Amino acid sequence: VSQSRYHTLHQKYPLNEADAFLSVSGAGVGHRANLEKRYQQLIETPPQKERGEMRRKADGGVDFVPHPDGKVIVYERPVAIVNGYIASCDPAEDDNVQKTKDNSNLATVLMKKAFGLEPSKMVVEYEDRPMQLDEYYEQLAMILQWYNNCKVNIELNKGGWRMLDYFDNKYPFLLMFSPKSANSAKGGFQLTYGTKMTAEKKNQMVGLIDAYTENNVEWIPSLRLIEQFKVFGAKGEDDDLAIAFGWNLIVLQADKSVAAFADSIQKNVPQYGFKKEGERIYRVVNNNVIKGNVQRNKSAIFK
Repeated sequence: VSQSRYHTLHQKYPLNEADAFLSVSGAGVGHRANLEKRYQQLIETPPQKERGEMRRKADGGVDFVPHPDGKVIVYERPVAIVNGYIASCDPAEDDNVQKTKDNSNLATVLMKKAFGLEPSKMVVEYEDRPMQLDEYYEQLAMILQWYNNCKVNIELNKGGWRMLDYFDNKYPFLLMFSPKSANSAKGGFQLTYGTKMTAEKKNQMVGLIDAYTENNVEWIPSLRLIEQFKVFGAKGEDDDLAIAFGWNLIVLQADKSVAAFADSIQKNVPQYGFKKEGERIYRVVNNNVIKGNVQRNKSAIFK
């Protein structure tokens, strides 16, 4: 029996959930063997996660409120790190649309950048299709604020322009500059918001997902993400979450900033001041009084 026919049999009559993951369509992305193994691991040992929704507080802050029907899935709560989180969103267009095979969800993946011994990893997934898209934008804005004002990269598909306008008007501080082309010698970002999907970007995305799932697949916490890797690029299939994940990998390839604990950065910033002792005023650096001998240079004009 050919491998394809064997997989087809297992898809139609799966012995377990992992068998149903096998693909025979030719679509998909990622290291297939690693993803199948990880899928089975997540079924047998589900990761810690919280499901809920965001709520704005009276003081302007935000709260995560656990709820069994919530669409926001949190795998790791935020910690106080600087340059520590990135997010990307694959938007959708039009209000008052019921989710069907012919239209897509809005999907966002928020990732924690490589930190300590851990590689970059997914910490939040948010996939939904509310009747009013502004509801999604508001939930996402609160997620980003919760994660230390993390910035979001928006794919500029038809729905992306509407989302970009919304954030530009209400939350411009949460918008990410566009990552430069992979061919750029220095990488980095250009001074525009949002990113368009092109053939070059899609090839870059596929390559990065392949590499991530080959080297870091054990850091993927989401069954839904792996299921979407399986159908990535297939017509009429949901792959919005996988695309958002791929955009994050493109951002990470361009981003040269390093994540660090906020308090450690503060400690490394020199604190300057002055202290008067008697008739003398001394410079103070990090609470250390700098005395020493003061040499006064004579003026070349006034001797």
